[in-house]
Amino acid sequence: MVRRSWIPLVCCAAALQLSCNLVDNVVDNAALCTDACLQIQDCDATPPTPEFAGFGAASTGEGGLDCAASCTADDRELRGYADCQLTCITEVKCGEVQDCWKPRSAAYAKYCLDGRDVPDLGAPADEAPANGTVTGSAQVDEIVTDPAVAIAVDEAADDGFELNYGDDPPQLVGKYQVSGKIDSSSNARPEGSRIETSICFWDFDDSAIDGVRVSYCEDGVPGEDTAPLTGTNGDFTAYFEFPGQATILFSGAMNGDGTLSQVEALVVYTYATDVWELSHTDWTPIGTCDRCDP
Repeated sequence: MVRRSWIPLVCCAAALQLSCNLVDNVVDNAALCTDACLQIQDCDATPPTPEFAGFGAASTGEGGLDCAASCTADDRELRGYADCQLTCITEVKCGEVQDCWKPRSAAYAKYCLDGRDVPDLGAPADEAPANGTVTGSAQVDEIVTDPAVAIAVDEAADDGFELNYGDDPPQLVGKYQVSGKIDSSSNARPEGSRIETSICFWDFDDSAIDGVRVSYCEDGVPGEDTAPLTGTNGDFTAYFEFPGQATILFSGAMNGDGTLSQVEALVVYTYATDVWELSHTDWTPIGTCDRCDP
């Protein structure tokens, strides 16, 4: 049991009410973190770690210990410990604790989305894709129903981000050097953080009626995957999914010489809402490829 009755008394006696409230809030949060971490440990839940692509976070493999290290951190929202998630963790039954990191779940909606409008994303009715999808890809139709993605796309629109809809994206193949920095951030990595990497695209496949896909990998990151593409008239959006961790949306335009203009990269952390970062990056073609450097 946390005893904190002495804090208001001392603060008020010193006529430092503002400092008093600040300290009391810190203690309240620490108490809530203690309850949440005990619940995570008792329920054998697995907290998220922002670990994907070139960005990693250390994990002990013990949920309670990971929670203790992350819950009171300055960037706790990035680690999956927003106030509403802490309340969710402490109030739901063990079988639902994991849902407190799933924005699609009923538990998350109850504690973190109550009264919140989740935007419906898709092409305008008069520009509906010919393949019968909402966005140009059946896979993307599913991706954009995730509240984490829908809210981030809507919020990032104020900083110039937009999805390119359609079922006829340009042929995105080859290797690109990607350079830029984070320009806007919501509870994520700091603005000004550098983005330096290289990405390889190959096996562009536009044969399926439900949307275009392309294989991709990133230098220095193990594994490869396929990404859906949407777009038309040279404009495209590629969607990289890291299940339970993040979805990265790259939106840009392909020029006639193969260069890509001002590609916007929106990283959405999908174990929470209102946790995202936006970069405006330059992509320089550096040759053909079908694999990445380890």
